[in-house]
Amino acid sequence: MLHYRESAQIDRAAWDACVQQAGRTAYGFSWYLDLVSEHWGGLVYGNYDAVFPLPWKQRAGLRWVYTPFFCQQLGVFARHPEAPGKSAVPATGEWLRAIPRRFRKVDLAVGGTKGALPLEAPLTLPDGWSSTERPNFALDLSLEADALRTNYETNTRRNLKKAQAAGLLTDKNLAPAELLALIREHQGPKLPALGKQEYNRILAIMEQALSRGLGTMIRAFDPATPDTAQAGAFFLHAPRGPLYLFGTTTPAARQNGAMTLVFDALIVQKSGQHGVFLDFEGSAIPGLARFYQGFGAAQEPYHTLHMRRFPLLFKGFGR
Repeated sequence: MLHYRESAQIDRAAWDACVQQAGRTAYGFSWYLDLVSEHWGGLVYGNYDAVFPLPWKQRAGLRWVYTPFFCQQLGVFARHPEAPGKSAVPATGEWLRAIPRRFRKVDLAVGGTKGALPLEAPLTLPDGWSSTERPNFALDLSLEADALRTNYETNTRRNLKKAQAAGLLTDKNLAPAELLALIREHQGPKLPALGKQEYNRILAIMEQALSRGLGTMIRAFDPATPDTAQAGAFFLHAPRGPLYLFGTTTPAARQNGAMTLVFDALIVQKSGQHGVFLDFEGSAIPGLARFYQGFGAAQEPYHTLHMRRFPLLFKGFGR
C-alpha cells in the first residue's frame, strides 16, 4: 500500500535506511532534501520498503512537484525487492497515480534503469504523463587504477600528461567556501539562474556533507603557488559511490589539464571497489559529455516526468 506523508510525518531513520539500502544516489536522503527543497514529502510503500521523494513548491495557492537545483534525479528508492519474503515493489505507474491530486503539476527527474535503479524498462506511464530522456554518465570503479586508465580516451591521456608535465599536484586542502568562491568567479557569469539562495545551498550542502563524513574535496594546484587552486571539485559520497556535485576551473586550468588530474586522483582513490561507481551527474552539454566519456564512463539515461492537471493555471510560473 502506498501512502503520502509530508516530511514532518516521516520516520527519517527508516526513510534514510531505505535510501541507503537502495544502493542508488544520495539525493533521496532526508537531510539532503531538507537543504535543496522548498518543501518535500514522499510516497512510502509498506514499512519503508520503498520510498519516492516529492519536492514541492506553492505559489498563489497552487502546489506542484519539481526537480530542485543540485538534485539531478530522484524516483523510487527500494530496499532489495528481490529478497525472499518481500513483496514486489509497485510499478512506476502505480507510484505516479498515488501522487496526491493537490499537486497540479509535476516536472520530476527520476532514475534510469541501470546500477540497481528500480524503475522498469521500458518506462510505463499513466495517461496524461510524458517523459523526456536525459543523459548521465557513470564509471564502474571495480578495476584497479592502472586498468581503468587503459580505458581513458586519447584526449584524456593527453590532458593528464599536460597536468603532470606542468608539475601540478592534487590534495584535499580545499575548503567549501574557497570552492564556492571559485565557482562564483568562474562559473557564475555562465549560470544566471543561480542567485544568492542557490549559492548558499551549495555551501550548506558541502559543509553538511563533510560534517557527516559524506564528502571529498580535491583540488589541483601548482606547487609554486600552493595557496591557489587551479581546479577544484566536491564529490558527495552516495550509496553507489562518489557523485561529482560541484566543481570549476580557472582559465589557466583549461590549458593544462588540471580538472582531468582532479578526476584521475578521485578515480585512483576509489578504484578496485566492486559495485562502486563514479557518477558524473550529466551532461547534455556535448563538451562535458565528451569529457566524462573520456574517462571510460558509460551513458545511463534518466527521465524527467511531466504531468499537468490544469495547465492554464501554471502559465507564467517558472521552475
